[in-house]
Amino acid sequence: MKKEKLYKIDKEEQKMIDAFKQAIENCFSSGRYSKGLEYEELHNKDGYCIIAVLDYGKFEARVSYNPCYLLNDFLDVKFKLGGKYNYSIYDIFNLFDIQDFNQYYYSSIEINENMDKDVTAILDMINKYSYDIEKASEPQNLQILDSNIESDYRNTFVKDKEETWREDIDNPLELDIVHPLFADVSSATDSNKLLKKMKKQNSKNNLGTLYEQRLLKYLEQGNSVINENVVEDKKQVKTYSRMKLIIDVCIFLAVMVITAAVLCLAKNIGFEGAYVPKEMIILGPITLPFSVDDFISLLLTAVPISFGIETLFSKLIFKKMTKGDTAVMQRYNKENQSDWDKNKITKAFKYIVSVGAIIFGIVIACGVLNDNIGFYDDYVRFDDNMSFTRVDVSYEDVKIARILGEYDEYDEYETYTDVVSYVVYDSEDHYYALEYLSPDGETVARIEKIIEDYDKEVKQYKALADFEDEICSIEEVENV
Repeated sequence: MKKEKLYKIDKEEQKMIDAFKQAIENCFSSGRYSKGLEYEELHNKDGYCIIAVLDYGKFEARVSYNPCYLLNDFLDVKFKLGGKYNYSIYDIFNLFDIQDFNQYYYSSIEINENMDKDVTAILDMINKYSYDIEKASEPQNLQILDSNIESDYRNTFVKDKEETWREDIDNPLELDIVHPLFADVSSATDSNKLLKKMKKQNSKNNLGTLYEQRLLKYLEQGNSVINENVVEDKKQVKTYSRMKLIIDVCIFLAVMVITAAVLCLAKNIGFEGAYVPKEMIILGPITLPFSVDDFISLLLTAVPISFGIETLFSKLIFKKMTKGDTAVMQRYNKENQSDWDKNKITKAFKYIVSVGAIIFGIVIACGVLNDNIGFYDDYVRFDDNMSFTRVDVSYEDVKIARILGEYDEYDEYETYTDVVSYVVYDSEDHYYALEYLSPDGETVARIEKIIEDYDKEVKQYKALADFEDEICSIEEVENV
């Protein structure tokens, strides 16, 4: 018989499971809570849940922790009454109309200290309401409890009377759809907004559970209900999001600056002593030593490299920049937890993609690096536009062509009037295009001096594409 594949618990989840057990045992050893303690585990291919079974004599408290419940973790408690079914504290509040709408279930337990606090809060709540919980186990009250719960299900989702809705309540791995977790109160941070929303739902007969109906009356009496855990969680999310944005921007800018510095350094080394034409981006009072094409190439380089670096090293960078802040790091682990990281093959694939992105960015950088020209005293050095070849050609052997215009996106021809374009090339058809030059600039002056001093015959082409077509056709003839 084939063994069932089980949900894989990662290191962070195991850490929180251990914290749950430690918190339970710390409380139990104090002697202020239950008479006995046992553990149960539910584990299948879809999830895992550990249950601390606490014996209170007339009832059994089942405190459960699920490390991955609806893409989050979840801490809750149910009570086994009459030795048969499990009931939530909210079922008992409904039974006796107890006006307590505080949250006694928890998710996003980001740090171990929260686990201690939340487990203690649940056990203190059990002590506080132990008399009501015992009273609920009386036969007549159990009948009312069951009737209330069935009514909640019938009034919400379950229409088929044959539906085994009890299984959802008793199994912590299943969704208990009438639990307050799925009501608006679970995310309430503003009582007035919650009241307006519930009134609107009630007008449409959408408040299906007894708990929600009681909560509406409670709010209409001027009472306030705020989920402090959600408020705190939103603060953590805001802090995490701000830090992540800062880190992402820092990585991107660092890659941009380092790439630009490397390219400038490489250009200076490769063309030391030469006149190198420089195109500038002028933004008001700011002048950048790059052409628009260079700047776009830098962006195209920085995006894949920064993506790869962030994927491979973001956790280390995050830890350094947050100075090991435990809460922020736990949020990072939770936000970045993925099923991909639980499978060796998909995890390896993610790293391969990241390394590939870095290599792709480096290839683009190499393309930018190999797109330069420099004029020396008696020769010109340039990178061939059609390959990564760097060539040196004496002024006696160099060839020069002039480009008179260009075709636009609609294939309509336009003659240059305010700019000049040249192509410098050799006998092997390596070439470099110098486009959109100022007629009064130093680059044009140098080219015209070479034409004059070395008596060059300058061929003219309507557009650069015509020159490239001629080069390609010559190569094809030679290959034949």
